[in-house]
Amino acid sequence: MLKYKTMSKEYTIEIRGYGMELVKAKYTDEEIKKVQNYMDDNDYDLSDIMANSLMGEIIEDRDIYEWYEQDDLGHFHGGEIESCDLVISGEDIINGEETYIQHLEDDDVIEVEYNVHEVTSDENVITTVSIEKGILFGGVIVLEDDEEFDMSKIKLNVDIVGYDDFETSIISSVEYNNKEVDNDELDTRGTGLQSYIDLKYQNVE
Repeated sequence: MLKYKTMSKEYTIEIRGYGMELVKAKYTDEEIKKVQNYMDDNDYDLSDIMANSLMGEIIEDRDIYEWYEQDDLGHFHGGEIESCDLVISGEDIINGEETYIQHLEDDDVIEVEYNVHEVTSDENVITTVSIEKGILFGGVIVLEDDEEFDMSKIKLNVDIVGYDDFETSIISSVEYNNKEVDNDELDTRGTGLQSYIDLKYQNVE
């Protein structure tokens, strides 16, 4: 029996603009006091400590590595939906066009599902954020040759991360026709690292 190879076509989907990698971790009063003493003694701010991977040196009695591994309360990464464009390239995206570009904040076509993450803790919390620019998501959608690309089958999953007065909306994943698209082609550069402490302790000696 002869077997015929089914032809396929590819569409690239990218989210371009600004985003972040955000982590949150909790610390005891004693650990926070060690961090504050180190900052005072060395004229460092918290962002310097995180950027130079010094937490393991300051807090010796537990394993603390890079800033992005300090995430026991949450780890989020992706483009901020209000600061990104969706770019789709391929054969006949819409009305014969080979490229579709849409600013996501203004979009009313793409389906968006929001997942709310309210981060709470009775302990002190350190939040570290790496601001990133570039391609925050890059993947490929493969369709059979007789399939038409359907914009309505795209869905963005967005994490709304809230803590006290802080809130941001981060695109965590992209789906097409109810299947998650692999994020294999992201290409970003960091534009800054910010870190801050939310204190819960009182009068630590």
